Amino acid sequence: MKQTITRDAIILTRSDSMERTISKRKRPSWAHPRPLYEACSKEVTAVIHARERIDLLISDGMIVIRRERSFDLFFVEKPMLRGAELQKLRLYSAPAGGGLATAALCDSGFFEAVGGLDMWPAAIDAYMHNFRGGSVYLGDLTRKHTDYVPSADVCWLSPSCVRYSSIGVMDGGVTEGHGPHYARLVLASGASVVMIEQVPQYYKSTSYAQLKKLLHPFFPYVHEKVIDAYALGSVPSRTRGYAVFFREETDFEWPLLPNLPEHRRMNVKQVLGKDWEVGDWHPIEGMTMEGLLKKSGNNNFKAEKNHTLVSLESKRVSAFPYSYGKVQVTSSYLKQSGERLLANVPFR
Repeated sequence: MKQTITRDAIILTRSDSMERTISKRKRPSWAHPRPLYEACSKEVTAVIHARERIDLLISDGMIVIRRERSFDLFFVEKPMLRGAELQKLRLYSAPAGGGLATAALCDSGFFEAVGGLDMWPAAIDAYMHNFRGGSVYLGDLTRKHTDYVPSADVCWLSPSCVRYSSIGVMDGGVTEGHGPHYARLVLASGASVVMIEQVPQYYKSTSYAQLKKLLHPFFPYVHEKVIDAYALGSVPSRTRGYAVFFREETDFEWPLLPNLPEHRRMNVKQVLGKDWEVGDWHPIEGMTMEGLLKKSGNNNFKAEKNHTLVSLESKRVSAFPYSYGKVQVTSSYLKQSGERLLANVPFR
């Protein structure tokens, strides 16, 4: 790599030239080579000091390192409508997660992904694998500068639900009170529409009330509704609240929910597919699940209303969580043939 020092940044670019390059060194014999940065360069210490927060801008063949930028609480600019040459609505997602909501919207044919943010590296990796265009941000949304927000027509928001989810607290936890930061990112994007998805309890929270109040001067037209994914034909029963904010008055209607007969519904086996046994499965021996299965009587764990223990033939489940460590009656666990049960199964 070639190193270039500017007034406010260190720029590393891919180069075949040996002039001003960063050498490589190896860890122990089993490891891959890793770059040896010029930590003693006087030019570098003039740009960034030790323990100073930085922004890393990574693109194909280039890494830009510079001081973290500060920002005003609000960034208000006249919305930039999509150009005539664009055939699709530009979609910005925050947090993006693995990109499931982004994929659903893009698959409709009306949207193209222009960027997203998340603080979970695995989610960003999944998003980047599926959406090669635009930009992504890995880190704390409260520190993201509005210069890094792409222009968009629509913003999809899935704010933190840690305090309101019935499943439990995620590993690492995420703080609440992010309304002002979501608002400034939306305004920086110039979007004309904001769509929000979260558990129903979130819409009764102070966090949502603050976000709604901050967006209201710019997005006065709001439509809210609670929908169960099961009513739309999904096997997982996931009740979620949705809100759509418009800058201008729009003839908007929520879609009608289909009335699917039982014989037309898919079961767990059909959703998982032929290779459903491939993956990281966890046996119950020695786990909390083993003790719960031995409980007698009509206890809450075995209650049918919770859909906690399900089989391949089940047509309704709650959820197969991936990153939750606790055993919850609001999660689903797949029971194989006999009494063998495998817990915490990623639902593909």
